[in-house]
Formats: sequence, C-alpha cells, structure tokens
Amino acid sequence: MSLINKYRPQYFKDVKGQDKIVAPLVKSIKSNKLHNAYLFSGRYGTGKTTLARLLAKGMNCLDFKDDLCGKCIACNDSKSQFDIIEIDAASNRGIDEIRRLQIDSQLTPFSLKYKVYIIDEAHQLTSQASNAFLKTLEEPNNSTKFIFCTTEPNKLLPTIKSRCLPFNVGTIRFYDIKDRLEYIIEKEGYIIKDERLLFKIAEKSNNTLRDAVNYLELCFNNAKDKVINWEVIENTLSIVSDDKGWELLDYLVNGKMDKFFNSIDNILQTGKKYEDIISFLKHQVKEIIFIKKGLTKGISKYKIDILKDKPYPISKLFKILQIMNKISTKVFGYVDIKDTTELGFLQILLEK
Repeated sequence: MSLINKYRPQYFKDVKGQDKIVAPLVKSIKSNKLHNAYLFSGRYGTGKTTLARLLAKGMNCLDFKDDLCGKCIACNDSKSQFDIIEIDAASNRGIDEIRRLQIDSQLTPFSLKYKVYIIDEAHQLTSQASNAFLKTLEEPNNSTKFIFCTTEPNKLLPTIKSRCLPFNVGTIRFYDIKDRLEYIIEKEGYIIKDERLLFKIAEKSNNTLRDAVNYLELCFNNAKDKVINWEVIENTLSIVSDDKGWELLDYLVNGKMDKFFNSIDNILQTGKKYEDIISFLKHQVKEIIFIKKGLTKGISKYKIDILKDKPYPISKLFKILQIMNKISTKVFGYVDIKDTTELGFLQILLEK
C-alpha cells in the first residue's frame, strides 16, 4: 500500500492545516445541523476528498462526540460502502450516469442514516448532466446528501453552487506538512538527519500534502539503513542544495556572469536540470522579498535566519522573479530549454 493511502487521515484530528474547515464541520455534525449539499474547492492535494469522506462518515457516525468514534458501521469503510458512494465526474460525467444517480439517490440508505454521494472532479460534469443534477438538489431526499469536490469551482453552474454550503480548502502551511511527514517517518521507523530536509520536501511539493507524502515515499525507497540525509533528498527529488543555490543567486544578483554560468554547469553535472534551478530561484527570491517586508508567516526559522540579512535590492529581486516566472511558463515541455533559460539569465545579468 502506498504511503498516501496508508496514512490518509481517518479522523478529523488527523487533518493538517485545515482547522478553519474542520471546526465548523465538527460543530455542525455534533449539533445535527447538516446541509443537503456541500462544496469543497481548492488546489489538488490539499485534502478535499479526504474531508468529504470524513464528513460523510461523521454524518452517519453512531457515537460522534468531538470526532469519529472509529468503531461503528459508518466508520468501517467496508460496511459503509453501499451508502457512501464516490463518483469520479471525469469518467461519469454524462446525462445517463446522472439520471441513474437521480433514481438511486431516492432509495432508502442500505444501512446508514444518510446516503452520501461524493462527486469528485465535479467541474467535469457536462452541461446537460449539471442541469439534471440541479433538479435533484432542488428537491432533495431527506436521507440523501451530496458533497462536491473540485479544483475549478468557476466551471460549476452558479445554480448548483448556490445550493451548496461552500468551503475553500486552502493550501497547507510548510509547518503542517513537516509535522505530518515527521509522523510518517516515525511510524515507518526511518531516521531524519536534519529537520530542514522536511522543509525542502514541503517546498518541492508546493504546499500540497499529497505530493509531499509521495516525495517522502520516493526518498524511503532510496534511503540506506532507513536514514534520510541531504544526499538522499537532493538526488531523489532533484533539489538544488541551499549552499549551491544561494551561491548561484549571489552571482545572479551581482551580475557575476562567469561565476554564475560556471556554477550552473557544476549543478547540471550533478544530474539537476534547468527546471530544478528555476524552481529553486523562484522560491528563494519570493521568500527573500517576503522576509524583507516582514511577511514571515509560514517561512521556516532557519530560512529566515539565513536570508534576512541578504543585501539584495528588492527591485532587483522582483525583476528576477518576473523573468523566472516568464521562463518557467516556457521551459516545462519546451523544446529548447537551454537557450530559453540562458536567455532569461542573460537578461538579468546584463541589466544595469
């Protein structure tokens, strides 16, 4: 079993970084003030489907206090599968599938109090299917609930959204990702040599816990004697080390062209790619700007201590960030990555 499935939260208390959503959901379940339809929207890998599953179980839990009891029929995945139904709208998006759902949703739950439909990738529903769904939402069965999950809520019919209780599932802070990774590492019996390594995995994941756990699993596969060190992280995830990356940024900001491109060559010879270098520079430059402006929330302390005194003009940093963003939109999948990237670097280095 993959780590992401093995350590998927089974209780609300296990959900990291979504307190503003978990608290009202738990409160509504405890008070039995449940809505007919819910909408979880947000980026991929932030926990939308996990929250939907927990909510579906919570609605039906026979001994819900501050969390799922974990013992009743609703909390047992194998016994609740007939009444908690997940539908992938990407492959069940047509009018015929929705009409079948309309009929089925009117039936009495098999063993639970509520029959709950979790519609994943809800924005993939066709226009006809969405309109058909509207009828079901307008005339709900008291024993049926719907939970929509989507990365693109703007593509849902406004009339469907207006009938749902909306929750915006935000990105997860690095500290919350780090805590979850530490928990998994301890449970799996691995040793982490430096907690900064966990922040590097979090950065690589771009604030998505799913990606972070998948990256951690890759590192497990390459770790010797269950020890995760800098070498494992850098080689497995193609991450540019802080020392090499910040040296590179120094050369870039100060216009030291020879040293900059020599440093680029040295990094590329270790197996890294231009995409890895761009990702590093974008992330570090953005964090330096935030730190200089006092916006340090969510930035690790070790990073603040290193970057706060970097003597870089904000105007120069912003220019670098602009050009890096332009490059990154071209290089991923671009035929001639080398020329495109180096042209952007030259633009920065030659600017007075």
